Parts: sequence; C-alpha cells; structure tokens
Amino acid sequence: MTDIRITSDGDLDLSTGGLETVDGADGIEQDVLIRLKSIEGDWFLNLRDGLPYFTRILVESPNESDLYSIFRDALADIPGVLSVDQGMTIERDSDGSARVSVTLQTIYGPLATQAPIGI
Repeated sequence: MTDIRITSDGDLDLSTGGLETVDGADGIEQDVLIRLKSIEGDWFLNLRDGLPYFTRILVESPNESDLYSIFRDALADIPGVLSVDQGMTIERDSDGSARVSVTLQTIYGPLATQAPIGI
C-alpha cells in the first residue's frame, strides 16, 4: 500500500520540497505510528475507529493484559502485517510518556519497531 509520507509528529513530510510517498516496510512502520496515535471517536465517519485511550488505556489502573490485547489487535489489523510477535513490551517513562516496542512479521519480512503511544 502506498501512502503520503508523514513525519514522526504526524505532519506531511515536505523535507524534499514536495510530497513524498511511502510503501513497503517503511509504509507499514508509518501505519504503526498512525494506528497508535489514533483515538477512538476522533474520526466522525467512524466513531469506533482508533484506540480507546480515554476509556481503557489512560485510566488510573489499566489492566496490563487488556493493554497488550488492545495494541496487538490494532497492529495485527494493519495491511501487510501477518502476525505480532509475543515479545511486545510497553515501556513507561518517568515523564508520563510511553512507547510500544514490537516485532511484526510482515509480507516484507520481520519489522522491529518502537513507537510512542498516547495522545
């Protein structure tokens, strides 16, 4: 799948002076970033699209196994991803930020990626 390249902040990547496209393993890695930043209820055409940050993730005492299930399901749904390896980790920093580290089995081979989560 081909998409428009974005920066890690989610902005259009205009570093070359114009729009660039991304596909292959890089496209899947970009899809991971987009998927993990999507918030359930944010897209008016599909209110169920996105991750349940406000109802199940960013709550006072989230269920750890529930978190892994939410992220695993979201990543497994990305076109080109065949499976999500069991070694996924969710790392939290002292400043409140967090990231997911995971290896995905894709149609292009294994893809180890680390992506920020949250809003």
